Order: sequence, then C-alpha cells, then structure tokens
Amino acid sequence: MKPRSRQIIFGLVILLLISLGTVWFLERREQPTVDLPEQPSEPITLEPDEPPSEVFPLVSLPPSEKVPQLKELAENGNVLDQNRARYLLAVIALEQQNPDQALQWLNELEQGYSRLSDQILLQRAKAYELKGETATAQDIWRDITSGDRHRAVIAEATYHLGKYNAQQWEYLIREFPEHPRTHEVIRNKLEANPDQLDLLRILAQYHPEAEGMTQQRDRMVDEYEEELTSKDWQIIADGYWATNEFEAAAEAYANAPKTPKNLYRQGRGLQVNDETSQAQSVYQELVDRFPDAEQTGLALRRIAEMVSDEQALSYLDQAIENFPKQAPTALTHKATRLENQGDTEAAEKARNRLLQDYSTSDAAAQYRWEMAQAQAQQGHFSGAIQWANVLIEENSRHSNAPKASFWKGKWFQQQGNQQAAQTNFQQTLSQYSYSYYAWRSAVYLDLPVGDFTTVRQLNPEVEKPRSRPFLPAGSQTLRELH
Repeated sequence: MKPRSRQIIFGLVILLLISLGTVWFLERREQPTVDLPEQPSEPITLEPDEPPSEVFPLVSLPPSEKVPQLKELAENGNVLDQNRARYLLAVIALEQQNPDQALQWLNELEQGYSRLSDQILLQRAKAYELKGETATAQDIWRDITSGDRHRAVIAEATYHLGKYNAQQWEYLIREFPEHPRTHEVIRNKLEANPDQLDLLRILAQYHPEAEGMTQQRDRMVDEYEEELTSKDWQIIADGYWATNEFEAAAEAYANAPKTPKNLYRQGRGLQVNDETSQAQSVYQELVDRFPDAEQTGLALRRIAEMVSDEQALSYLDQAIENFPKQAPTALTHKATRLENQGDTEAAEKARNRLLQDYSTSDAAAQYRWEMAQAQAQQGHFSGAIQWANVLIEENSRHSNAPKASFWKGKWFQQQGNQQAAQTNFQQTLSQYSYSYYAWRSAVYLDLPVGDFTTVRQLNPEVEKPRSRPFLPAGSQTLRELH
C-alpha cells in the first residue's frame, strides 16, 4: 500500500474512533449505559409536502436485494414511490441488458412522473437502441431536441443522434461546448486529426483540468502561437494556473489582457520560479496601473518579500494603510523586518496594532499560538495558557484553536492541575470533535480510541448510512436523481 493511502486510511480510522469515543463519553457522562434496540429504518421525504419515501433507502442496495422490494413498491407503494420504483427497475433492467422489461416499466411513466420526464424519455430511447430498433430510438431523441427542455438533456439526445448522423455532432460542438459529451466527441476527433485548433480551444476553455490538458495547452503554445488571440492566452494561462503550472502560467499571462488579476498571477508565477527581478517589475506595473485594485495590496506584500528590510518597510506600510485585507499579514512581516533592524520597540508596536485592530485575523491567531509556544518552552505555563485562552476566544474558527485548546490541557498537567486538564480535554473533545486534537484529548480522557501505539490494533465497526444524503441545493430533478 502506498504511503499516501496508508495516511488516508489512518486518518479515517482516527475520525471514526473520535466519533465513537465522543458518543461513549457523552453516554457515560450524561446517562447510564443501556442496550438500546436497533432503530428501524424510517421512510424519508424529499419535499416537505410529499409523503415519505420507502424507495430512497433501497437505492444503495445491490440489485438482488432491492429488486424484490422495488417490485412490491411499484405495485403497492404511494403514487410517487410507485413511479420511483418503476424508474429504478427500468434502469436496472437496462444495466442487465433486458430492454423489453425496461420498456414495460417505463410505459407511460412520464405522464405521472413529470419531474423525471426527460430522463424517462432518454432511458426509453436507450432501451429501443439496445433492442436494435434504432429508428424508434432516433425518433425519441429528435422529439427531445425539438422540445423546450434543459440544455443538458438536449445535448445528451444530440450526442446519441450523432452516432447515426455526424452533422449532429457538429451541432453539439457548436451549441453545447460545455457539455461532457461534447468533450468526448472532440477528443475522438482530435485523436483522428490532432491539427484542429478550434477544438483545442473548446477543451482548454471548458475542460481545463481534465487529464492530458497540460499537453494540449503545450501544443497550442508550441504549434499555434501565431494564431492565438488574447482570449486564447487568457484561457491557456488560467488553465496552467488551475493546475499549478506557474512558470507556464506566467508566460501565458504575459500575452493575456493586462488586468489586475493577470498581472498579479504573472508576477507570482515568476516569483515562484525564482525570477525575482522580472517578478518585481511585473508587480510594480500592477501597482502603477491599478493602484486601488484588490490584487495590488497583495503585490505590495510580494515585492516586500524580495527586497531589503528598509525597502520592504515602505511597501508594507502602503499595504497596511491602503489595503485592510492585507494589513494583518503585512503587520506581522513589518514586525519581523523591524526586529531584523534591531528596532524591537517599533516591532512590538506593530504586533500590538495587529492584536488590537485585527484581533480576529488569521495572522493574529498565528502570532498568539507562537507566543503560547514560546511561553511554554520557557516553562511559563500560566502565560502560555493565557495566550491560548485569548486565541480560542478571538480566533475560535482558526485551525490553531483546537490545537491551543488541547495544549492548554497539557500545560495544566505540567502545572499539576489534573482537574483543570481533564476539564479542558473534555471541552476540546466536545467543541472540536472533528479535529485531530479531539482524538488526542480522548486518549487523555481514557476513552476507548487507542493511542499512537495501539490504534492500529483496533477494529471499530463501521455502520454505513441507510440511504444517500440529500443534496442541499439544486433543482428538483437533480435532487430526485441523486
């Protein structure tokens, strides 16, 4: 097993043990332990005004288990569940290469199941195609494309029509460039004839992070440089940036329109590639061209990273005074530069301003944690606890908060205050149950979650959800299909 896979599995085990330990701890703390009977699976409802569904809990079951229950619901369930069961039975029949049975389940189903009417038509066409009755299948697809339907459904039908009339694929590419079926067609066309810049443009714009797109962007730059427009360069640059190819992104942004975002990304790509002189020049162009843009404040901070302490202070002061979002981090960097110059008093003023004016910022949370650690390393546990308390209060959503909460307990232990330590571990477990430090706290609370030497020996029982969770947003059709 690869190291990364082992890390993922270990992390999942830890999260499961945290959950089990938290439940065990709360039950032990709040009520006597009793054996409760397993709760029956309750029907689930998608919309507040419709009857509960007995179909949804069956979706994730293997066909051998769910088909008999779906058939029963198709006959005796409530009206909506009858439709849902029939649709699922049709899908299963198609998966099992049984188009005749699928057509029986789909017969006139769209009349009572309007929320999936388009999908029912697509499944019916698929069944006829599977039977070899391709003319009937094409009639259904043409009916779909001629109606007032969702773009995604029309594109799917057009794709299938293209298998019998290549002109339909040309229409698909022209009218539905964003659709995955379009990208499938384009890739097949490029495999047959790679010299098609217009098709490469579509993939670069609508599918920039797909496998192999780096090579396609490289081809566009190497083979079609003279034909690329500023819009092309923008698309290519954004694609390189999205896939963390910063050197190539910087070169592409140099040919894209001069916008604040593009100039910043060009400079950042150069800086990451250690081309500091060119990066500084691009950042300065951003500062001069767009003095009030949001990216300008970040550019000032980046320039400060590449110059001397004295020069950096000027850039950082501009960021602090003119760009509030950059001010907290800029104040931290300013304090460091002032310390490098031996001006500890001014550095302390900068940090005090950080804590007073930007108390809830990430930079303040990081500084507080650094101070708590420094106090603890010097044996000043009371001071470390004070810094941790302020961090937890002012920066409760920062990633350092659960860490500070846990280490508060450790520092109380160092002081010999076991009761305060236990209370703090309990608070960490309850308030930050999602974090690694909840597990560490659970160990100190003697919960059955294992420790660094025993956790691999545990074999907790995994209880899978009885049904898929509902999508929190999206159309009724999307949520129903999910």
